[in-house]
Amino acid sequence: MRVLTRVSSLGLFFLLAGCQSSPTPVDLSTLNAPVAEVSPEELEVHGHQRVDDYYWLKERENPEVVSYLKAENAYLHKVMAHTEQFQQDLLDEMVGRIKKDDESVPYRHHDYFYYRRFVEGGEYPVYCRKKGSLEAHEEIMLDVNQMAEGHEYYALRGTDVSSGQDILAYSVDTVGRRKYTVHFRNLTRGEDLPDILTDVTGNIAWAEDNKTLFYTKQDPDTLRWHQVWRHTLGADPTDDNLVYEESDEEFSVVVSKTKSEKFILIDSSQTLSSEVHFLEAIKDALWLPLFEKVFAWGAHTSLNDVDLEHPQPVQHADEYCKHYKSKQDQRRDT
Repeated sequence: MRVLTRVSSLGLFFLLAGCQSSPTPVDLSTLNAPVAEVSPEELEVHGHQRVDDYYWLKERENPEVVSYLKAENAYLHKVMAHTEQFQQDLLDEMVGRIKKDDESVPYRHHDYFYYRRFVEGGEYPVYCRKKGSLEAHEEIMLDVNQMAEGHEYYALRGTDVSSGQDILAYSVDTVGRRKYTVHFRNLTRGEDLPDILTDVTGNIAWAEDNKTLFYTKQDPDTLRWHQVWRHTLGADPTDDNLVYEESDEEFSVVVSKTKSEKFILIDSSQTLSSEVHFLEAIKDALWLPLFEKVFAWGAHTSLNDVDLEHPQPVQHADEYCKHYKSKQDQRRDT
């Protein structure tokens, strides 16, 4: 009998909810949907021609494109107006299931434990660390909630602490175009250094001299990651050195450092193959441009220190490693 009562109550709830008035959908026949202008553009790739009637819409700064997109958004809001409360209810329900003061699992790197945490009412993480023990005093490296104030859009990526544990490199995008600006924060003073790297990907890797940072740049039109540059703290970014450039449009490049922190890697890859240029992440800045050898790998194959120091027979990797070891020995003798 108690079960029947619960079922009846639930049915009454849905009956009453269905009887409540809801906003009436707009009559679409009364609206004029925006129509993009047809402007044929003939394109040719690999000897194949095709016509794109709306190629002009790729011009992001074109006032006509901006005007058309605004008209599309206005039309959307009118058509979906009767669902606004429902949209808000869905959002509130999803947000209500998220822990407001969550934090990541701390991980140890050299002398510090690093982690991210969220605060109630904040939309962005707070990057923190503690020296030696999780019971130690908390150091706030970045409070992204404060940094995002005054921006309509704010994305942070590519945080990396230098080998001396006193400089934090971090990348920020305030537009949403995936064009980042790299900043350097002195963690001892809690202040940013004057060094600023603009229009980059946010992909970075420190050398082991505590002053040299490798970073990647994208093609300004396609946004393909195609260049690796080297910056030295305190130097003018316009004097930065181009270390590697990938001219093949099918390949994109990423710079990284092995977990042992012994090697800097430049990985140039596409869907079916990749190659990795490597360099010992040494402290002598004079050696840093010398990315000498290349590993040729098949698809879905990664590289680590074991491959570099104890090569396995994987498509010429052993030959390259032996050559690298011999060059390394020659340097020690000079």
